[in-house]
Formats: sequence, C-alpha cells, structure tokens
Amino acid sequence: MKLRLRAALAAAILILCAILLPGCAEEERDPESLSVSASATEKTVSVRWDAFEGADRFRLYKKAADKDDFRFVCDFTDVYSFTDEYVEKGIDYVYKVKAYEGAKVIAEGLCSTTGLLVSPEITFIRQIEGETYEVEWDGNERKCAVYGKNASGWSELGQSENGRLRFENTENYTALSVMSNDKDAIRSAAVAFGGSGNVIAVTTLVRGIGG
Repeated sequence: MKLRLRAALAAAILILCAILLPGCAEEERDPESLSVSASATEKTVSVRWDAFEGADRFRLYKKAADKDDFRFVCDFTDVYSFTDEYVEKGIDYVYKVKAYEGAKVIAEGLCSTTGLLVSPEITFIRQIEGETYEVEWDGNERKCAVYGKNASGWSELGQSENGRLRFENTENYTALSVMSNDKDAIRSAAVAFGGSGNVIAVTTLVRGIGG
C-alpha cells in the first residue's frame, strides 16, 4: 500500500512540475558543440570562439597537451578571443571554452596547438643605407616570403630561411608582410612601414596577405 502511495505521489509531482514549470521534467541535455580555434606565433597563442545564442558568458580553460587536468584561465562577456602570452616553445597546449547561460553550460569546444603552423612575427626593421632596409622576424626555422605594399598593391620582395631579408624601398612601400611559404597553410604578419626601429604593433593574418 505504501509503495502504491509513493508511486502515485511521485507521478503527481511530475505532472504538477510539467504544468507549472515546463521543462523541469525533461532530461538534462549534453552541451552543444562550440567552434573554437587557435593560431600561434613563437611567443603567443591566440584562441578564438564563436558567439553562441543564449550564452551570457564564456569560460576559458587551458592545459599542456601531456597533462590531464585543465586549469581555469578567465571568464569573458561579449568577448570572443584571448591571446595567451604564457606559453613555452616546444610545448603543445589544449584550450577548452564553455558557454554559460546563467549557471548552465549550454555549449563547449576544444582546440589544440598540436601540429599548428606557427605564424611568423615581424620584430625589427632597420635602414642599412639609403633605400636599403632589412626586416627581421621570429619563426625563422622555415622559408618565408616578404611582401611590400604600395599604391599598386602587394608585391614580393624576396624569400629567406634565416629570419631576415634585405630589400630596396624604391617603390614607396607603406606596409610589409612576412608570409610562411608552407603549402598546407598561409600565415603572415603585416606591419605599417615608414622607418627603422623595433616593431610595436603587428597584425597576424591567417588567410594570407591582407589589405
């Protein structure tokens, strides 16, 4: 008798819950897939993720690829990228991003730097003599092509495997780009050009030479 009463009471509670709080009796669903990607230079990893409908914040986690546990990095609101400056050369990393609606995880995704092509990063431009300049970049373990931009567009200035190239600025170049010469991907770093010195701001481009 007691078992029947308990069963009837449980059924009544479920019916009442379904009427007053639609969805509370539904099964908990697994989080949906969130698109997460990464790009890298010699010194940083940039992680990007898509906006997700209903999400009010995103939580980023990180771990070395050979470790088991993720560690919390930061929460983000209306921000969809993060540049990690605390990376070591030769170590692969895995990043996880969770999308939250309130306290509920509604989507999550992973990305890894394993096998990721490292983008070159322009670090220095110096004037050698007259119109002769030299540009240097990190990521010099592979061949890269250097391009200059003027009013007519982009043109190749030369290629190098040692992380530096001398060129003649006879065509009034206003920007320089160093692009990896790998066949499986095109990555470049572009910088406004107008003189010598340390490069402060570099735009890393993932799909090739930009405008």
